[in-house]
Amino acid sequence: MPTDIKKAITCLVLSFICMLIADLVDFYAAAGVLLFDFIVILMNLLWGAVLVWLIIAIRKRKNVLLSLFAVSAVMIYFLVEDFLASGFVLAQVFYALEIVFFLLPVYFLQTKAAKEWRE
Repeated sequence: MPTDIKKAITCLVLSFICMLIADLVDFYAAAGVLLFDFIVILMNLLWGAVLVWLIIAIRKRKNVLLSLFAVSAVMIYFLVEDFLASGFVLAQVFYALEIVFFLLPVYFLQTKAAKEWRE
């Protein structure tokens, strides 16, 4: 497995970590305590399942670029909507980092070594 593929998988894991940090910051800022809602936990588990699915697809040498673009478009939409609704908060920095780490695999998966590995 080329290092570019390993970098892409690492970026997806870092994306998940940024999302968890953003949720922690968001809940702590809202309530002053680290109290999680059951729906948020389910959404985090669902997001983790999507990332595991993408990582497995990458390891199976499938082309996941369309999936990365589609999911990142939805992520950007919700980040902009949240910014317009509540203004700038610290959690949005981590959500933006999540999107950056989610889009970095697009670059790593289009390198020459990654394309040769997929074929």
